[in-house]
Amino acid sequence: MAEQESGASGRTALVTGASRGIGKGIARRLGSDGFTVAVHYNGSRTGAEEAVSLIESDGGSAFALQGDISDVENIKSLYERFDTELAERGLSGLDVLVNNAGVVIGGTIDSFSEDQFEQQINTNLKGSFFMTQQALPRMREGGRIINLSSGSTRKAMPEVILYSATKCAIDFMTRALAVQLGPLGITVNALSPGFTETEMTKALYESDPGMRDMIIGNVALKRIGQIDDVSPIASFLASPESEWVTGQVIQASGGEFL
Repeated sequence: MAEQESGASGRTALVTGASRGIGKGIARRLGSDGFTVAVHYNGSRTGAEEAVSLIESDGGSAFALQGDISDVENIKSLYERFDTELAERGLSGLDVLVNNAGVVIGGTIDSFSEDQFEQQINTNLKGSFFMTQQALPRMREGGRIINLSSGSTRKAMPEVILYSATKCAIDFMTRALAVQLGPLGITVNALSPGFTETEMTKALYESDPGMRDMIIGNVALKRIGQIDDVSPIASFLASPESEWVTGQVIQASGGEFL
């Protein structure tokens, strides 16, 4: 494991899929918490650069980092560039990894092609697995791994069968890693948002007012979740105050599907 940098400004974080949505919100929150944040993206450089600008406008430090996490060699290259970017800032090592990047392809089991199957498995599960594997030699004692799960793991939803299956696998991986990495002082938790308003999900219910009412009807707090409802929980899981929390799936859903 890497040695600890001196001072709070030496803390680093890498957030995958941080060019939009929940990942972008988490990256911005960690930047405000004093981390130097690697804002990972695959396709949307514009979104990643906007996230970096927001973090810097808040007084934080960040840089964009491109990479296809569905491919192991690309992951290795991504981390090499991560190391280089940190070295240019007089930093090294990793304190927080947030495995947020994911692909959602809706459909029941009869509708999937092999390519669609592999796309979701390779990004959602394989990507998180090997991003974590390659992070470990860089991660300091007291490090934090936060895996993004989903409320869809708690309710049978045939129309997102494969997405939900990948997130169930993430939940198990979280518990197994918590046991393995506990002796190193590294905590591993899953953050499980309920239905949260993002650029993508907003389009779903804006075209169907009935869907909005159905979503709210399933939530105890009777509103749709916002990114700012989720990012503070990631902030807590990344902080020293969460050192006695590991192997957990933290629901951030407003009481959805209770």
